[in-house]
Order: sequence, then structure tokens, then C-alpha cells
Amino acid sequence: MSTTCDFGGTLEENLRDQFVCGLRSESIRQRLFAEDDIDYKKAYRLATSLEAAEKNAASITGRVSTTTAGTGSVACHVVERIGSSTRSTGHKGKNVSGSGSRDGARTLRPQLGQAQLARRWERGPARAKSGPAAAERRQQPCTACGGPHSATTCSFSKYVCRVCNQKGHLRRVCPNLREHHSIHSSTAPADGNEDGETREDSDEVILNMNNVWNNHYKPIMIAIIVHNRLLHMECDTGSAVSCISYEIYNKHFRDLKLKPCKIVLRYYTGELVRPLGMITPLVKYKKRQENLDLYVIENGKSLLLGRQWLTQLGINVSFEETSAVHSLKPDIVFNLNEFSSRFYNVFSDGLGRFTGGTVSIRVREGARPVFLRARPLAYALRAPVERALDQMVSDGILTPVEHSDWATPIVPVLKKDGDIRICADYKLTLNKVLEVDRYPLPKVEDLLARLHGGQRFSKIDLSQAYAQFVLDESRKYTVINTHKGLFMYNRLVYGLASSPGIFQRRLEQLFSDLPYVGVFLDDVIITGRDNKEHLNNLNKVFERLQAHGLKVKKEKCSFFVESIHYLGHVIDKQGVHACPEKVKAIVGTPPPTNVSEVRAFLGLANYYGKFIKNASTILSPLYELLRKDVKFQWNSACDFAFNKVKELLVSSKVLAHYSLSLPLVLTVDASAVGVGAVISHVTATGERPIAFASRSLCTAERSYSQIEREALAIIF
Repeated sequence: MSTTCDFGGTLEENLRDQFVCGLRSESIRQRLFAEDDIDYKKAYRLATSLEAAEKNAASITGRVSTTTAGTGSVACHVVERIGSSTRSTGHKGKNVSGSGSRDGARTLRPQLGQAQLARRWERGPARAKSGPAAAERRQQPCTACGGPHSATTCSFSKYVCRVCNQKGHLRRVCPNLREHHSIHSSTAPADGNEDGETREDSDEVILNMNNVWNNHYKPIMIAIIVHNRLLHMECDTGSAVSCISYEIYNKHFRDLKLKPCKIVLRYYTGELVRPLGMITPLVKYKKRQENLDLYVIENGKSLLLGRQWLTQLGINVSFEETSAVHSLKPDIVFNLNEFSSRFYNVFSDGLGRFTGGTVSIRVREGARPVFLRARPLAYALRAPVERALDQMVSDGILTPVEHSDWATPIVPVLKKDGDIRICADYKLTLNKVLEVDRYPLPKVEDLLARLHGGQRFSKIDLSQAYAQFVLDESRKYTVINTHKGLFMYNRLVYGLASSPGIFQRRLEQLFSDLPYVGVFLDDVIITGRDNKEHLNNLNKVFERLQAHGLKVKKEKCSFFVESIHYLGHVIDKQGVHACPEKVKAIVGTPPPTNVSEVRAFLGLANYYGKFIKNASTILSPLYELLRKDVKFQWNSACDFAFNKVKELLVSSKVLAHYSLSLPLVLTVDASAVGVGAVISHVTATGERPIAFASRSLCTAERSYSQIEREALAIIF
């Protein structure tokens, strides 16, 4: 898996850290942390050796294991080196091994509970209750390695820290590391495994912090609605609980009373932290919502998303959901978290509502109503369709009605995520009598021309775009007929012939005065000649979206990226590229076997015709197959043209963005079967093509002289 990650020279270090972090055995992990200069292979060998040793020890000590009274937990035995007097809890005055008491002898003794071991780690090993030795053992943990002994005698006191490069301590106890770590905890499971432990002198639960601090990773941030507030929380699958700082609690959740909790959080460095308390807010993620525990830490740095929330909300961690801070210039920083908080309403869940007025559909005067009955529905689809209808009613998109002069049957469409999209088959009813709004959709070339000079690009996708526009009283025409009865649309609906024109008109009215902003239905692209202008344009777009009640789908938005997919093209500061995925689909097309397949291939190829010089001339053998008086026959000329176009698409040039400030050059050519042209910009480095164009000649045009065909190439 790591081969697909861009770790560069830090691969071994990252593998080592993830391996150590994922170990179940706390003792083995502590032993590996004590190693200052250790790579992944060495860590693996040492861990497997220690694990084998633990299993062997367990097989021996299991013979004398006892059950701790009153606790229900099984006490194991540990082998410990002792002094001249041998002690064994539960075997006082006896040497369990059968040998006499002597200096350096090994004895078996019952192992204390994990909580007791944690306290012993803080206090030091078993000791006399008084005297100089006891005073020595009551000292603070070793500052070199964190162990229960003096730093003056520690073998790690001469090691060089890999965090601060100072001599005298290991990385895991580095003061600089403590200043930057974030809280990472693991579950305190009911079965008493090593993820957590319970104090025997109280009912508190200690949760371990298993994070390995590493600057090479960007945090995985996931947007979640908590108590009707949008939070961007750092995801950590090594943590059981979710935490926020007291500052965040005081700012957003003061109306939720802090409840006492009986857990103690422990950093992976060993430091214990007691939460101030916990709250149980309503948490929403996509279509899931739960009341979940959220712990408040006095000096917490991160908003931590733990495993409980990940499980309860059904979150699958994906890097597509991550949000990062984009450093654009030393003085310009785009922080998606702050930006999302600023425009909370635009990014929040739920259906938007355009506040700029209602929209209307018009039916031709004298049109006769058409009422069609509901179509039969497969039993397997009934439950999903009913859920979709209920959700649309809940969102205010549909309203049940008892009678209507108009009724249109539905067509359920299965989406990629398994849900059902309800579509109405208006081509049988309403579209026949509509006065269609003919507002034109922009040409791709016109949109791309607006992006000339852009350095980075942002793209936003409106959530349920049409449904954010409220219909006026003309909604009575939109009634659909289902197996659950009649429903009337309250919002603009897909499938109506007028919907694209109405939607495009409103969006262009909203953004038409903004430079470097292009709108094609629900996709809006933003850029600028520099990052400052880009950020300014982005702010203006979102200010208008927020002012007009519109919402976007955050997971489909991109911000300040160097290249972006838009309308079947890849756009960057160099120009326009053919989309690799679509080119791959064209290249993978098998040779046509009939006229319909030829027509389909030509449609695909011509979409990228502007990338291919003299495309129509090259494809002329295929165009011949479309003529009515020609019998379909795939020959070598057709095969050559078919493969030549594929070859040219794969090696196609980057087209320059059109600029009003640069001079243009038109170059034309003509052959006996077609004409072609290329329009280019003259730049300091030479001519850069903006677009190629070509078409085939009809029968009459093929009789033109060469100079006439070349003249035709200028004006076609």
C-alpha cells in the first residue's frame, strides 16, 4: 500500500512509526520507544523477539497464575530480579523457583493490575516502605528516558534527541515534543484488554494515548455538524474518544451542561490529563445523527474525532474529505476550516432556499392537462422509493396532494451509493406544452476564455442545485404519480425542459459581474491572476451564495488547486488539456461494426476536435460510411483513420487560454476532402494554438479549385 503514497525519503520512518503505534502490547511498545536509533526492520525483529519471549513466559507463569479476589480479573506472574531477600506476593518467605534466596536470583511473583503497574511506573519498582532506598525511589521519573530511576545512572543520558537535536534525553520525553502533541486515546474496553486500564483505588478508567508525533502527515479533517454547529475535526483511528478544548466548549456549547466523567486520558509520553467533563450533543454526519459523548479538555489543541464517533456515524476515512491549510504566499494563507466556519450556512447540511424570489414555469395557453397513471414498480424497489419520497417530503421538496389535473409517472434511478433518485418522465406530459425558457447555456470555449491568466483554480458544486429554487403557483403542473399516491413538487425539478435555462439565468445574474468566475449550471469555477485576486473572487462568490441562501456540496468542492477537471477538460495555468479519462475511453473503443457505432465514435472524437489538427480530413473515410448511398464496409483506410485519431489524441497539445491582449494568427489548410484551421496566440516563445477546427467537404465543395477550398477554410 505504501508504494502509492508520496512518502519520499521518509517511507522507512513512517512504516516504523505506524508499526510501533499499532502494537497491542504496551510493554513491547515501551521497549521500542527506548531505542533511540531504530529503523523499521530492526523494530520488527525486536518486536517479534519480545512477543515470542512474552508467550514463552506466559506458558511458564500460567501454571502458578491465580485469580485476584473480588475483582474478577486474572492475575499473571512476572519474573523479576530481586536483592538478597526474596519476596513473592502470595508466596511470602518462599522461593517459588525452589532455589535458595541469593543476590541476583529470579523469582516469580503475581503481576499487579495494569493500573497498579502504571502507578509503579510513576513511583518506581517494589521497594521498602522507609529508609534511604525508599527516599531514592520516590524521585521523579528519569528525564532521559522517562523510566523509574535517576537520570544520572540512565544509559540514555548520552543519547541525542531526534526532535530537538539536544544531548541528554530520548525523543519520547523531549520537552519540545510535549509542547506540540495532541490528545490521542484508545478505548477502555469492557473485557479488560490492554487498550485501557482501571484504577483499583477508584472507578476511574485510564485511556492510553497512542499517537506517534510526526510532522510528515497532514491531518485528516472531517466536517461534522455538532449541536447545529459545523466543526472540522481531526480524525484519528487510534483514539477512542472525541475531544474538544474548553475554549471551543465555551465558544459554541455553553448551553450544554458539563457532566462529570470517570476517565483519565494519558498522553503517549505518559502524562495524565483529567477532562473537565463531558457533554452529549446531537451529532450529524451526512444522513446519520446520534447523541454522542464529547470530552472537554482544559488546554486541548485539536478537535479530535475518535473511533466511537467514526463507528456510530459510519464514517469511512477518505483523503478526499481532508481539509488543509494552503500556503499561497508568505502573506496569503487559505485555511479551509476558517473559511468553512465563516460561511457556515453555505457549507451546512440541509436544503438551501434561494432568497432572490420564486421561479415559474409557463404552459402554453389552451394546453389540455395530461394525467398518466403510476407505473408498476418492482417489489425490490418499493422500499427504497418510499424512503426517497419520505425524505423529499421531509425536506420540503414534495407535498402529498389528493387530486390533480396533471400527473406524470416516475422513473426510479439507482445512484452509485445505492440510494434511489426520483425522476419524473415529463417528456410524456409537461414538456410537450411548456413555453421553454431558451436562455442559452454557455459554450465551453467562452467559459475557458474567462479563465485566461489564472494561476490556481477553485471549483464549487451546488448541493441539490435545482431544488434550492422555489416554484410559484405553477408548481401545480409538476405533480407526479407514484404507488404511494400523488405528490407535487415545491422546488424546481430535473427533467423539465425549462429548468436548465431558468437555473443558468439566475446563476449568471448572480455572478456575471465578477471577473475570473465561470458558471455552467451547478458548477462554478473561480480563479485570478494571482492568489490575492483569486481569494478576493472566492470571498465574493461565497458572500453572494450566503446572502441568497444557496448551499454547496463541500466534498465535491476544490480550492486553490493547480489543475482542475471542468466540463471534460483539465485546466491549469498553462492552458487546456484533454481529460485523460475521456481520452482513455476513446482509445479503448473497439472498431465500429455498424453505422450507429461509427456515428458514436465520431461524436466522441469531435468533442476533442479542437486538439487535433485537420481532424475532419483524417476522419473522412469514416464520414463516408455515414452517407446514405454508401454500404457499410470497414476497410484499411477506415482502420488507418480510426487509429490515427486515437494516436493524435494521446499526443495532443496543450491549448493556450484565449487572451484579449495577445495578437492572433489564423492558419488554414485544405485538401480534396476537408478543410482545417488553427487559431494561435503569438507569444514571446512563439505561436501557441488556442484551438483547431476542421470539417469535411460536401460533394459540391470537392469540385472547388484548391485556392477556393483554402478560401473556404478561412470562413467555414
